[in-house]
Amino acid sequence: FTGGSLLYGTVGRTDLISPELTEELTRSQFHSARRLLAELPGDARVMPTHGFGSFCASSGTAAGEGGDIAQERLHNLAATIGDETAFVSTVVSGLGPYPTYYRHMAPLNREGPSAYSGLPASASVGPELIGQRIEEMAWVIDTRPRLAFAASHLIGTVSMELNESFTTYAGWLAPFDSPITLLADSPADLAQAQRNLARIGMDRVEGNSDGFQRLAGLHQVHSYPVTDFPGLQRSRPDNAFILDVRQPDEWRAGH
Repeated sequence: FTGGSLLYGTVGRTDLISPELTEELTRSQFHSARRLLAELPGDARVMPTHGFGSFCASSGTAAGEGGDIAQERLHNLAATIGDETAFVSTVVSGLGPYPTYYRHMAPLNREGPSAYSGLPASASVGPELIGQRIEEMAWVIDTRPRLAFAASHLIGTVSMELNESFTTYAGWLAPFDSPITLLADSPADLAQAQRNLARIGMDRVEGNSDGFQRLAGLHQVHSYPVTDFPGLQRSRPDNAFILDVRQPDEWRAGH
């Protein structure tokens, strides 16, 4: 079993259509999820339809490759909160922000995709043109690992490491229809980043995969120090203001 309402370890979020419909949809979800938990056999497999940390879930999705209905009856919100009003209050109060590109997904999905002939070749941007993009304050995204970016990066670029969160945050922060220039260490990384963005409808992408060292010789670079929590505690001034920029549920889990 897989679904968009009863999910592995949680339930789907109910605020993606309209704020005015959130409570009504959450009440409907309460009855729908509980019906599934009651009617499906305990050994029915429940498989993840969203990755760990997905913003499509009302709360953090469970890690792992799946479970079964018997486990969900013990741990899922829809089973452990038997009162409808309490369920609605818990789900709605736990809904955090979600990526801005989500609002473009429904129209794109309704319209349907055009005939797929493979990803277009990413336009190659030379070092001089990258400097121009930075001067224009266009979106120039450095996809290298974040520690490499901290050690040295072109002033005016934005760090978005090519990992499992890349698509989410690129689609969240960059205006949906804006042209994007990607910097990557290899043609393979550049192609992967372009592919990930195309999957959410962002296809005005060009890039450079010459490697940072070549670019660093032509443009002004900057760096900043990084530390761990013990190091921060040792080095910070007494009056330093520390801002935790993680998601609310991450902060609640430990800070």
